[in-house]
Amino acid sequence: MIDFGPEDLRDAESIVGEAWELLDRLDAELSNYRYASDVSILNSVAEPKGVLVRKATIQCLDEAVRYHRQTMGAFDITLGPVIRAWKESDVRKGLEPSGLAKAIARVGMDGFEMTIPRVLVKRVSMQLDLGAIGKGFDLDRMGTLLKNAGVERALLGSGGSTVLAFGGGEWPMTLPDRVEKRSLSDGALSTSANPHRHIIDPKTYHPAVSAYAFTMVGAPSAAKEDALSTAFMVLPEDRIREICEQDPAIGVRLYKDRTEKPVSIGASIYFEFP
Repeated sequence: MIDFGPEDLRDAESIVGEAWELLDRLDAELSNYRYASDVSILNSVAEPKGVLVRKATIQCLDEAVRYHRQTMGAFDITLGPVIRAWKESDVRKGLEPSGLAKAIARVGMDGFEMTIPRVLVKRVSMQLDLGAIGKGFDLDRMGTLLKNAGVERALLGSGGSTVLAFGGGEWPMTLPDRVEKRSLSDGALSTSANPHRHIIDPKTYHPAVSAYAFTMVGAPSAAKEDALSTAFMVLPEDRIREICEQDPAIGVRLYKDRTEKPVSIGASIYFEFP
């Protein structure tokens, strides 16, 4: 979704076309659902010297590593084998310990190494998945394209859970507990939930049992809030507060349920309503 301010509507059609072309290129490089993408090749080819990848792939992986460190491992793009093992397990019996152990042997952020312009996968049958950061990463790049094209004000959204705005103004924002118009200037918001327990806790390798129904994160970068909103689903409140103290640009809302007032942590600018 791309929405312009009225001052930019005249040239909107051509600019939007360029933005969608960029999105398609990024998807072709980063999606593990595209068989010829950089990520799919990394997941399927054993190359002792590493795989030559494109610039965007290196940049996205670099950001993923950064947020992995910032969250002390709560954000992890290598958990695909564990996620799949749980999905394919018997609903009544659960996942056998031996099956879980085999999946765990294939994960770990130390299992790949970036030596620009190559990425070396060091762990057998590793499965990288940029889905938890990819939407935000794409929006950041599309936002830069629009700004460089002279767009003064815009709202971009992806998947109904991640938005990026720049240039100020009031935009309709969907929150877990209400829909309102609010001012979001040069910032991004993302919401994560875990209704089907698809988020894995990297400490236990079991489906996360979160204390929150939703997390909402605001940050200057869409990639950052996309990654952190997922990571915060598995972190305790005190650790989230610590991260926000170390990075004052982050704002967080933790929703215990839809009726209770959320716990607010960090920067409040992303959640101030008129």
